[in-house]
Amino acid sequence: MTDPADKWRAGAAQSVFDEGPPPPCPPRFNMARHTLAASAADRPHATALIVASNPDAPPHEEWSFAALEDAVLRTAAGLRARGLCRGERVMLRLGNVSDFPVLYFGTIAAGGVAVPTSSQLTPTEAGKAATEAEARFIALSDDLPIEGAPERATLLSPHDIADLRKAEPLGWDDPAGDTMA
Repeated sequence: MTDPADKWRAGAAQSVFDEGPPPPCPPRFNMARHTLAASAADRPHATALIVASNPDAPPHEEWSFAALEDAVLRTAAGLRARGLCRGERVMLRLGNVSDFPVLYFGTIAAGGVAVPTSSQLTPTEAGKAATEAEARFIALSDDLPIEGAPERATLLSPHDIADLRKAEPLGWDDPAGDTMA
């Protein structure tokens, strides 16, 4: 076997950078907390998120780690107050707006499952995706309608999404715990 591709096919070749499998996630792991909490504590005023609507213009929005963590925890509390239970799905049908990452991480922080979808889906396709995902909540931009959403799903308009952030922030959900913290 002189061809490197033959070695690869036979499983004999190894990447120079292969350090083996990554360590497993700890049994108590909240991805939103893992992503935001340390940076919010260590570098609260550092830029965490930039939303740019036009590459030739200044950023539309700029968020610090502290502000993003606060919005995420408030959104998590707002979702819980509206009845989100651990493991329930929140479908995101949003464009390039800050509500997308805030709701994505807020859903996870609350113990839910974020279901991001493409803004390119037709309204009918979005409805089918929401049904397949068994979405409990569906966050919608004004310009991204949905048809055939599950009856059980609660639709969240941009106004509703803003209202979620008015809740008092709570702690991060502990997925291994018996109750939401």
